[in-house]
Amino acid sequence: MNERKNRKPHGIKHKVREEREREKRIAVALTVAVLTAIIAISGFAIYSTLNPGQTISTGQPKAAIVDQGSLSPAGGPNPYFIENVTNILKQAGYTVDYYPGEKVTVESYRNLPTHNYELIILRVHSALRKGAEPPVALFTSESYSQNRYVYEQLAEKLTIVHYDVGGEEQLYFGIVPNFVKSSLNGRFQNSIIIMMGCNGLTYTDMANAFVEKGVKLYISWDGPVSISHTDEATANLLKHLITENQTAANAVAATMQEIGPDPTYQAKLLSYPTSAGMHNAMNMEHCISHETQIITNQCTSRKCPTNSIDSPILCIALPDITCNYRISRLVAIPTERSSTTACAFNPRAKTMSFRQEVQLKNTA
Repeated sequence: MNERKNRKPHGIKHKVREEREREKRIAVALTVAVLTAIIAISGFAIYSTLNPGQTISTGQPKAAIVDQGSLSPAGGPNPYFIENVTNILKQAGYTVDYYPGEKVTVESYRNLPTHNYELIILRVHSALRKGAEPPVALFTSESYSQNRYVYEQLAEKLTIVHYDVGGEEQLYFGIVPNFVKSSLNGRFQNSIIIMMGCNGLTYTDMANAFVEKGVKLYISWDGPVSISHTDEATANLLKHLITENQTAANAVAATMQEIGPDPTYQAKLLSYPTSAGMHNAMNMEHCISHETQIITNQCTSRKCPTNSIDSPILCIALPDITCNYRISRLVAIPTERSSTTACAFNPRAKTMSFRQEVQLKNTA
């Protein structure tokens, strides 16, 4: 009996100690979790402060205003333009990132594709070589140094651009088409670029470089333009293109009719490539330059023919000339290496070549 009485309190103490140790472990785990959360939040706050041009993806379309021109001695900042354009974009559902002049560096250009912008407004100075020869160069606000970006300078991906201020040259790095083609991080996702600077479409070298990197529409001037005129014209263009959802061709034409060419240099606003001018901002992200698009989903709204395999399928859409994806023919194409079916929607009835392309994409 005595032995049993002695064991009972010993068991209770043991359980109490275990409970206290368990509570300590829980307290330590909670403390670690709280500290981890605080560190993560603090780290994100610091990162956001150091990288104001980057935002969290919210599912909304994203736009960027790259305002190198705000530091220009030949025009400078225009807060009214920035506020007006930002309001136009936000009212259309865009989130807007603003890059002030001091943030427009070689690296900020390099990383533009990584932000998945659907619209990029380059309020930047640009210039041709002496004698008005290509390529056009986009200004950064990063002071030139022969010791920086040495390889890219030797490879003619970067160049020297300058302002003449009171007879004194101020030298900066400039971005040329070769940089866009081979030095950007990633690709644009069917973006629209409005390049507000001079001579953006005097030649098509810069436009072609952006198109090769995934841009679907590039709008700029065919000659020199004053900063005040390009500000006025761009705001008007966005009203037609974004607010009214006009096609690019109609938006550019309306802007030229209402605002007109530059009064001093007679530069006109153009869009490139010409075929992209028939699209508007709403369907631009769905248009593919090779006239095909792959959309992976269950095709719940469009059934494949009854002789096809009833399984997840690959939908291929071929846009018509206005990128409306009107469906006039539906064919089922079994793939060779999977049990899925490829449904090809072909409004132009290019069935043979389209079937071959579908099969190639699915058997690779």
